Amino acid sequence: GPTQEELDLARQLFRSEALNSISVNALAVRKISAIGFNGRPLDYIQRQQEEAFALTPEAVRLAVNRNLDLKKSVFISVGPEVPQEPLPELLLITQADE
Repeated sequence: GPTQEELDLARQLFRSEALNSISVNALAVRKISAIGFNGRPLDYIQRQQEEAFALTPEAVRLAVNRNLDLKKSVFISVGPEVPQEPLPELLLITQADE
């Protein structure tokens, strides 16, 4: 049979999986509730995934250039307090970047 250590580990894994299952189910309930609340069709998530996978690099590039003004953006870096090197210049995404 298992040792006490193995049994304790199995219990811990069982508890972790149960808690994870609850959190995953809670997330699913929230998403389904939001779909119903916002009047979305029942296949909304599937459609959203299909649209995301159908994106082309050109479509993403156009959307970024249309919606993101790098001159008006603020970028924040969070991390350990160490001497920082300057950030590289930000450039618009262009056809040549592929």
